[in-house]
Amino acid sequence: MRSKDKGAISSANVASYPVDARGLTLPPGFKDSSVSGFGSVLYEWQPQHIPLTASNQDPMSQLAEGTGGRAYYNTNDLANAIREAVSDTRLIYTLGYYPDEREDGGRFHAIKVQVNRPGVELHYRTGYYQAAPRVTDTMARKDELEQAASSPLDATGLALQVKVGAPTPLQQVECLLHIAPENVQFEPQGDRWTAVLDILWLGRNAEHSFNGKDDELRLQLTEENYRRVARTGIVYRQMVQLEPGATELRVVVRDAASGVIGSVTAPLAGAR
Repeated sequence: MRSKDKGAISSANVASYPVDARGLTLPPGFKDSSVSGFGSVLYEWQPQHIPLTASNQDPMSQLAEGTGGRAYYNTNDLANAIREAVSDTRLIYTLGYYPDEREDGGRFHAIKVQVNRPGVELHYRTGYYQAAPRVTDTMARKDELEQAASSPLDATGLALQVKVGAPTPLQQVECLLHIAPENVQFEPQGDRWTAVLDILWLGRNAEHSFNGKDDELRLQLTEENYRRVARTGIVYRQMVQLEPGATELRVVVRDAASGVIGSVTAPLAGAR
């Protein structure tokens, strides 16, 4: 597996736990032969040339180690391997830091985590590829939002929840948007933590989408509010004007600093 493939997986906060479904395997060069009438079987070593190529397990180990997971192979207890993988995610510590702005984008930056407690085994991503600066052109940002809005699948870079009220006689709805803070890139500016989120509110039905409402949420948080948002998430309230015929509301949010996108769709109350 290429390093950049692992980087893309780990950048999406995905720890991989591959399990080799072949179960217990014998080393190359062994063959079985019956040696008695009691049905006993011995495995005899037969010298043979073993090509110097990566084994099937190497990509598994590389993927697991690079993303902070663990690889399971050469075992018939597949169920236990899956249970261990699930159990391994029950306790997670989140560490973060801001890289030096002078770091070159596009190359691999290694990460090493150490603890003072003996006997502790750490699983964490081994590094990351620093992304090139995001395009700040208004039209390019709008295109990214519209592409995510037209996708049949929800974007998961940002975790979103939205509550939509009943339409008013003027076809307006009150929306309460909750944005998980994990992948929102806050930057320190003086005594504030700042972030910019591009938001698209789009009414649509089974046939087509209507004109959307472009929105921008600029955050300038004190240290106290930043810590609160880190615990509870970002809550944003907005009134959205709908066109007649809309049966659902599509919401797309893009972090302007990183380009990470999330989307969610909510049905409209009373819509037909």
